[in-house]
Amino acid sequence: MNSRPAAADELNLRYALRHLGEVREILVLKIKGHDFYAFPVYALDGPVDAHNSWHESGVFHASYKIHSKRGQPRPVRRMYIPTLDGEPASEQNEKFPDSPDTRRARPAELKGVGRLLQSCLFLHQFPELSPVGTHAGELVVLDAESANFKDDAIFANVYLVAPDAEHLIPRFPYTSARILYLEKRTAPWVAVELFQQSAPSNWHSEALREWERQMERCSDASR
Repeated sequence: MNSRPAAADELNLRYALRHLGEVREILVLKIKGHDFYAFPVYALDGPVDAHNSWHESGVFHASYKIHSKRGQPRPVRRMYIPTLDGEPASEQNEKFPDSPDTRRARPAELKGVGRLLQSCLFLHQFPELSPVGTHAGELVVLDAESANFKDDAIFANVYLVAPDAEHLIPRFPYTSARILYLEKRTAPWVAVELFQQSAPSNWHSEALREWERQMERCSDASR
């Protein structure tokens, strides 16, 4: 598959998933020097512009915008606030703000693991995604069929990983099927994790405690 050549210090990766007899693009990563950008599946096409970025300076930024057509007002979020006296709910408009910048370790100085992006493919969403070839970049195909994924929701995480620290990548409790792909051409490495869950009805409290313990192990990334 032909794609636009990248600059010497730039790496554009588009990840696709083989699942349910189809191959669909699910994630785009752009690495420019020590700046890392991750675009989730719902931001690849359509009016939503969303991405997370972790910059060389250590600033982490999450951007969520909805494009408006030329000549139309800037999109707003509508919130309906219920009242206590039986009157109709009041309506409040807010702009879609970007999240505040947060300071983390500089990627080049990362000592553990830090999450760049968390996303999800909902049940029955996969067949509606873009086919391979829709976006520019080097193609990486991950095989959900060989990993025994079922027709169910798929969770996605993207991590920055210090070299040889892949053992610190958290594994969510009650994971039933998992794919972990490490890109080692970057500094730090990039890990793409896809997984599905299978949990009993009373799993929540213990699983969340275990998840918090694992996140603490890789907390060096955010200090």
